[in-house]
Amino acid sequence: MPKSISSFIAGFKSAVNSKIDDYIDENGMNIPKYNRNNHFFQPNYHDHIIRNKKSYQRIKQYIIANPLNWKKKILMGKAF
Repeated sequence: MPKSISSFIAGFKSAVNSKIDDYIDENGMNIPKYNRNNHFFQPNYHDHIIRNKKSYQRIKQYIIANPLNWKKKILMGKAF
């Protein structure tokens, strides 16, 4: 059992990466596997303590807008 949120997240990311690699192998896909140099997940994350409703609303809006921001960056060639 993980002793912290960060250890839980690390275990989750590792398990998902393994499943993705298995899927790539099983389906004969010619794409790179996910490893330390080729990440499926963002390498790090930043946790935030929600202290009040204003903080909650700001973080909620960021989460909602983030996929749209990524799509814009990808279209402009600035995602990576």
